[in-house]
Amino acid sequence: MKRIFVAIDRTSKVAFAELYSCAKRVVAAEFLRRVLNRLPYKVELFLNKAKRKKNVMLSLSKHLYRNTT
Repeated sequence: MKRIFVAIDRTSKVAFAELYSCAKRVVAAEFLRRVLNRLPYKVELFLNKAKRKKNVMLSLSKHLYRNTT
């Protein structure tokens, strides 16, 4: 079963989507890393699908910022 990851930037009205075979934290962090690298500004807030503020960076930080030095 394929999983789709979607990110919508409300500022620029740009959407990103990618298909994956699994939905693990490492995969989600890699998707977010690719999205963040494409945006021309720093993202400070993420909303989950229920539009609640969520600190995704804390829960994915060990995966999101690995080997970025």
